[in-house]
Amino acid sequence: ALLAVGEAPCWPTSAKITAAWFPAKERGFATGVWDSSSKWGPAIAPAVLVALMVAFGWRSLFHVTGAFGIAFALLFLMLYRNPAQSKRLSQDEREYIEAGGGGHERSLAESSLRWRSLFTRRSVWGMILGYFCTIWLWNIF
Repeated sequence: ALLAVGEAPCWPTSAKITAAWFPAKERGFATGVWDSSSKWGPAIAPAVLVALMVAFGWRSLFHVTGAFGIAFALLFLMLYRNPAQSKRLSQDEREYIEAGGGGHERSLAESSLRWRSLFTRRSVWGMILGYFCTIWLWNIF
């Protein structure tokens, strides 16, 4: 249950970070990079985890992956800043991001887009159907 609670915000958070840090024209590629990790992880992890289990026992899987998760979370909390608050971002980079529509967080309250209006779009229904079918395939196989 805790894994699910911790994992659920990953995609919305990644999308929000991408929208803040990348100009609109570069967001597709950035989204593809973080989304592909959800496919590469399950492809690579079994070999690594089985080797770890054989060498140190099955309990080591929980200790090592838990430690990596906690270390990543702490590192993220210490280092991540929005572009407006980042001291590592040059003025030129900030201006480039802002010129492309990024650079700061937006909420749905600032947008004229309403959730209900999304369901009137054919492309949204295609995406919903595609993900529904894909998730079934992932769970079956």
